[in-house]
Amino acid sequence: RKEFNNSRSSFPNQNEDSVPIFSKGAKNNEYQNNTLMFYRKQLIRERNALLRKQEIEKQKQAQKEECCRISERRARSASQMRQRKACSETHVPFSAGRPCVRNTVSTSFMDSANLSSQFDGGIRHRAQIERAKQMEEEKRIVAMETASRHEDQAKRIAEEKELHILETRRLAHEAARLREEIRRTYQLDSFEKVVKETEIRNSIGL
Repeated sequence: RKEFNNSRSSFPNQNEDSVPIFSKGAKNNEYQNNTLMFYRKQLIRERNALLRKQEIEKQKQAQKEECCRISERRARSASQMRQRKACSETHVPFSAGRPCVRNTVSTSFMDSANLSSQFDGGIRHRAQIERAKQMEEEKRIVAMETASRHEDQAKRIAEEKELHILETRRLAHEAARLREEIRRTYQLDSFEKVVKETEIRNSIGL
């Protein structure tokens, strides 16, 4: 009996604020869930940090490439300016060298200056030239369409006039033929002849 009482006293009292028997498993599950949530949040933070780092690296690379392009453009323009300045300001003395050498050097300077100016002008005004060409092409197409419409209209009017003239001539010939047939067919008095001609004209709609 004493052992039974001791065994009963080992169980928790239901009236007191005690933890249930299954609380250990619930605590373990809650701990596991909290641990998983913590690691999940940590992975999300690390992924976001990695994405931000990659975005920053991309921006830095783009800025670096843009700076390189700007520096190359500036160096190219500076070299072209120096070349144009050298071509415009550098003169070969008249007494230096033989005439063929002087002519060759001056010609080479002039050719290089012309080529550089043409190249630079083409680079600067290429977009304007393309737009101007496109506008000229559009104007030419519109002018061709307008001219073709005017030509078609004039041709149609001329054809209608010609058909009208031909139809008028045909009707005149038909009326003359009918009058001649009336004269040959009816050899009557003047009054009867006029009456018959009037009837025939009314019947044929003349």
